[in-house]
Amino acid sequence: MITAKKSRSFSKGFHLYNTYWLLKRSFSSIYIKGSFSKRDTSALILVNHSSWWDGLVTFF
Repeated sequence: MITAKKSRSFSKGFHLYNTYWLLKRSFSSIYIKGSFSKRDTSALILVNHSSWWDGLVTFF
């Protein structure tokens, strides 16, 4: 398996672009059901349909 080379600057820049340009321009609100209180636990994220928005919303 190839190990991912994550870049903090790219992640931060893409987060800003994703949040303030793509999502706010296209959606009036995003609802998250449930709570994520522990940072060291795993989470299973399910989306209701498959489209290219699903990856952007989970990144958000």
